Amino acid sequence: ILSFENSRESTGIISQSINAESSIAQLSKFITEPSFDSSKVESQAKLAAANAELFESNYPSMVLEHLHSVAFQSSSLALPVNGTAETLATLTSSDLEKFFKKNHFGDNATIVASGTVDHDELVKLAAKYFTALPKGVPQEPKTASFLGSEVRMRDDTLSNAHIAIAAEAPSVDSPDYFTSLIAS
Repeated sequence: ILSFENSRESTGIISQSINAESSIAQLSKFITEPSFDSSKVESQAKLAAANAELFESNYPSMVLEHLHSVAFQSSSLALPVNGTAETLATLTSSDLEKFFKKNHFGDNATIVASGTVDHDELVKLAAKYFTALPKGVPQEPKTASFLGSEVRMRDDTLSNAHIAIAAEAPSVDSPDYFTSLIAS
């Protein structure tokens, strides 16, 4: 079973199986032999656009998207995690192929396993199934600056107010990171 998880920091492709080799083989096939069939991409793009439209009516979640868009203006952190209905509706197989080539390569990937998996076996399986993965150099991410600002969006037709507030916090490599987690 393959599933996918997106966040602002990463994209995860997850395989669940009782057999480590079948999981690694499945992940390898997806990464090393991608399919960019136009009709499948178009169908998935329409489904993703419909899901984005549903998400856009989920006000508690959307307030956080708006918070990111104003706090990290002019950076990729300001963009919606899963896109918008408008942008997803125009996605093509060519767009997906360009993204895949730009981001899916050996030096930009991590394999993680949990459960009853032998580490040495996992290393051997990764070497066996991912040798065809091209080498590459991850792009240096652009630094995002936190910008304190305010946005008000008034809609008198809604029965509840949806409010978010954020403050700049220490980065994950800061000695104050874990303290800040407790404070929040």
